[in-house]
Amino acid sequence: MAIEYCTLQDVKNALDLRGTSDDAWIQTLITQARSAIDTYIGYNFQVFTGMKLFSGKDSALLMTGYIQSIDKVEEVVWNPAYGNFSSSGVFDITSECFIGPDDTDPGFYISRYSELPFYRGNKNYRVTGTFGLPEVPFEIQRAATRLAVHYFKMRDVSYADTVSEQGSIRQKYSKNMPEDVIELLELRRRRSFY
Repeated sequence: MAIEYCTLQDVKNALDLRGTSDDAWIQTLITQARSAIDTYIGYNFQVFTGMKLFSGKDSALLMTGYIQSIDKVEEVVWNPAYGNFSSSGVFDITSECFIGPDDTDPGFYISRYSELPFYRGNKNYRVTGTFGLPEVPFEIQRAATRLAVHYFKMRDVSYADTVSEQGSIRQKYSKNMPEDVIELLELRRRRSFY
């Protein structure tokens, strides 16, 4: 089950609602807000314990995203004689791996004490551990609450944008993410440098 980034009570407090008639609908808006946030920043804040596959890039770092702990790291070597990954080509390298950087908890990469690289390949490293952040950051909680409120208010006529059209006025509902939410999400957006 997915962890929501804000609570029903957070949204109701922001809207100053006291009844329960809209609770089920607000809960769906909270889920929509989480999905929109995950899409915008490029990752999610769900904790996952298990195995993930990563591709080596001939680098000293194996980028994993947020990682709290590692139980096992295996290097899988392609066996050209059989045309597949064979069990004889799996090497346990857990004892020489550590999470980095040292001053960040959780970390976001794995490095080796031996300083050997993580060799180039496709899904050639199996990492078993706990991935993700232990708690949802405050700015994400705030953005989720604000976005759910935005979705809720879109049904109100007074929340609509007004557009002047040759002397008459027509209402237009803004479907874009509010600027204040975007500012909060930019603090956590995934960045790629080439």
